[in-house]
Amino acid sequence: MEGWKPTSHTVKFTVVFTGSSTDDHTINAADLAVSLSGISGLLFDANHKLNGPKSSVTVKVYGSPKAGSFEFDIITTIAGPVLIGLINTVDIIGLAGDKLESAINCITNLIDLIKATNGKPIETVRTIDDDHVEISVSNSQNTIIVNNSVIQLYKDPSCRREMERVVTPLFRQGVESVTFKNSESVPEVVTCDQAVAFVAPEPEPICAESNVASFVITRADFSGRPTGWRFSLNTDKGADDFPVEILDSEFLENVLEKRIRVSQGTVIRAKYEMVQERKERIVTRWRIHRILEITPELLSEVDTSLDEWGITSERP
Repeated sequence: MEGWKPTSHTVKFTVVFTGSSTDDHTINAADLAVSLSGISGLLFDANHKLNGPKSSVTVKVYGSPKAGSFEFDIITTIAGPVLIGLINTVDIIGLAGDKLESAINCITNLIDLIKATNGKPIETVRTIDDDHVEISVSNSQNTIIVNNSVIQLYKDPSCRREMERVVTPLFRQGVESVTFKNSESVPEVVTCDQAVAFVAPEPEPICAESNVASFVITRADFSGRPTGWRFSLNTDKGADDFPVEILDSEFLENVLEKRIRVSQGTVIRAKYEMVQERKERIVTRWRIHRILEITPELLSEVDTSLDEWGITSERP
């Protein structure tokens, strides 16, 4: 199709970690791996968000040690059809530094917006024009004018998680700042004091319920831990089981001390909480707050103190 010839845009930028622990040009390998993975993942997610599925991004890393720091260069190439009109993802994130927008007092990259909002959730959005909005955040009376593309990344959970990974080394003692720059812009600096603002917000539940139901135990943990258990709502076959966290400390203690014994197939009635959250995918968490009843046929060697801590042996 005419007009769909591939085009590409290449940007080179430098990432510099500084601090007492980087004076010899070294950095914790695990932290660096997370940061590099975050840069790659952030560029991929942001490019997909801004330029669509027909575009692609490649990332190459080159080491360039300098005195008193750990420094490396990254070359990013964004490619896609000419018809799309590629958005420079690197600039929208701020990885090549801050390119000031002279026509309007506006935040033009994700890093600056996170610093300006301290990572808080957006409360209000007012459209200014096709490219800009005015926002406010919780616990603040000030408003901020932001580029529309930056807002898209700020509100995207995946981009926020990858941005947190990018600054991971700042959470380790001895690394004081990270700088993103190239020869055409003002360096973008994030300090260790600002790093907490880059922690991705907890996902908001898309579904939550609390109720009482009967479960069948498909896997028990006898060490007293709240995790390691699996339950099923299918009390006939125990199929379609799922991990649960048991918060009933008395029940866990009695299982640990063998005052009550449960096994695969034991049926219980319990007060539960179920929460679904959207992360990379929809995640469902089950918490058991209180064990109310246990099927009598499946009880064995129950301590006489059972009634004292609220469990009955009546069939649900």
